[in-house]
Amino acid sequence: MGEKFDFNTIENFDEHINKSIPNYDILIDSIKSISEYFFIDNQNIYDLGCSTGYLLKSLNTKCDKYGYDYSNLLPKDDVENIKFLNVDLNGEFPLSNACIVYSIFTMQFLKPTCRASYLSKIYQGLN
Repeated sequence: MGEKFDFNTIENFDEHINKSIPNYDILIDSIKSISEYFFIDNQNIYDLGCSTGYLLKSLNTKCDKYGYDYSNLLPKDDVENIKFLNVDLNGEFPLSNACIVYSIFTMQFLKPTCRASYLSKIYQGLN
């Protein structure tokens, strides 16, 4: 059996993901374009499984942004109006006053028994 996959061992994650997932750059650009309609000042944007925070960093909005991930890919420092938190999304995590919640290619990495609770937390945190 092969080695267990580990995000923490990937060098230059953003470049890796662009090469590994066909049209990933188009997907992100499309998400950003659609998202603009839903930005509401003084509400929150969450990226669950944000890895390096690339998507949140590229959004042009006055919303407060939160990036959650459970890897060493997270930026070490917060960026203007972005807070990065090392969070195990299989468990409890804060999510409230949200106008947008991203969860891109995240659920497949959660424990199957935690997925319904994960979706419920997202639903309850949306305005």
